[in-house]
Amino acid sequence: MKAAKTTHLIVLPFILIILLWALGMTLLGNWSLFTKYWPMSLTMTLGSFIAGATSEGGGAFAFPVLTLIFKTPPSVARDFSWMIQAVGMSMAALTLIILKTPLYKKIILPISLGGFLGIIPGLEFIAPKMAPDYCKIFFTSLWLSFGIWIFIIEKRRASRPIKELFVKDPLSTKDFNILFTVGLLGGQISALTGTGLDIFTFAFLTLFYNLDVKKATLTSIILMAINSLGGLLIKGMFYQSFSPLAVNYWWVSVPVVIFGAPLGAAFIKGRSKELILKILGFSILTQFILSYFIIPMTLELFSFSLFIFLMGLFFFSLIQKRFQFNFPKFEFK
Repeated sequence: MKAAKTTHLIVLPFILIILLWALGMTLLGNWSLFTKYWPMSLTMTLGSFIAGATSEGGGAFAFPVLTLIFKTPPSVARDFSWMIQAVGMSMAALTLIILKTPLYKKIILPISLGGFLGIIPGLEFIAPKMAPDYCKIFFTSLWLSFGIWIFIIEKRRASRPIKELFVKDPLSTKDFNILFTVGLLGGQISALTGTGLDIFTFAFLTLFYNLDVKKATLTSIILMAINSLGGLLIKGMFYQSFSPLAVNYWWVSVPVVIFGAPLGAAFIKGRSKELILKILGFSILTQFILSYFIIPMTLELFSFSLFIFLMGLFFFSLIQKRFQFNFPKFEFK
């Protein structure tokens, strides 16, 4: 009886969204969009599954594909990432909540608040000043540095027990401020690419706090869903219009992502952290290699890529040293 009730709670939102989507497609005469934009539907079939199964949002897959392969402007790819994650990641988050999946619930509020506020300076000051190719290479170079670090740490910390912080203990003011700052930085990355808060938070939780990889991954799904909704709200309120191309991409992707992201989340729920990291690492490495094949590389762009990569290694190494070298421990009273 309980299982049937849980199934109904999961299925009903899917049915409602599909009905509303189909009604919108019919009233707006958008069914013909599939003939032109079907590659986007195909792309998000895999992208949404990876989004639900790793700490990367659907935008982390869509952004490089749109900008590198489809030659879509980064601002359009960012808008689409927010739009599609608001649906796909939200459905994945709802599925996790209904299934009562173990999460780091106490970190959601401070990171989400910081992420919401971080979007504003990102949209206003950073995104308009970064050229498209630089924005693309920033994305792939930064996450490559993180991918390398997370595999190094996993090799080294096998002998150390995973910390169970933010579960039973109250959240201290100090940790609230730290997590708020993490969200603030992640929100600014999100303003560039439409994603990033999730994987940035995942990096911090696993490297700085030495938390469980699987729980951190599943928590990042909820964080990115909230951040995507926040990005849409801010963009709609203060910047008004969304790219018609992003909107068209969204229409043909909705029926795919509302199933793909929850399926990815359900799939990874019973899998090992090693598999999660392998999927994440493969995705990051593929994106980086594609960027170097597709973007016309100049000496300046290569230097920028190298700079971001090295700075990323340095930054993540500083985070990692927090638990590797007996730094003062936080108190969780």
